[in-house]
Amino acid sequence: MKSEVREQYLLILEDRDSFSPYFHIRGVVVEPNEQGGYSSPYLPLSSHVDYPQITCQGDRGTDRLYAFSVKFRDVSPNVEDVNAMYKYVNAIVKKLKSYNTQRGYTDSYAEYFLRVAEAMKITQFIRPSRTDNGNYIFMTASDVRYHIDSIESKLAQKEAA
Repeated sequence: MKSEVREQYLLILEDRDSFSPYFHIRGVVVEPNEQGGYSSPYLPLSSHVDYPQITCQGDRGTDRLYAFSVKFRDVSPNVEDVNAMYKYVNAIVKKLKSYNTQRGYTDSYAEYFLRVAEAMKITQFIRPSRTDNGNYIFMTASDVRYHIDSIESKLAQKEAA
């Protein structure tokens, strides 16, 4: 049985806690839902594990984003889920190795984010609108680079001040 191809996006989120010197940027796979919004789908071959997230950490006292990773969050998998998770992440890791061989390594989170998206075969990106009215801003790969680079640039400006 062939699985149906669904329209999927990477939702870019910033997790900031005003009490912590650290923050995180995450890319979360979402797809349109019946209510007109977006929700996280389950990983292929799994009945209850969300797709892995593309994450990094930033430090408000430095000028760089770091700790780039692809990881599953908040899961309690069974054996079938572990196999599905392994297959999916292993395919991403193989693609990333191929991209690194072809294009060289990257120390940019924006480039890492886009390479993982490419490995996941996701070409559409969104982020919550700044007005926080439940709408989303649709982005191109260039927009993603600019958005993430501007976050890093703001960190560098704070460091220089």
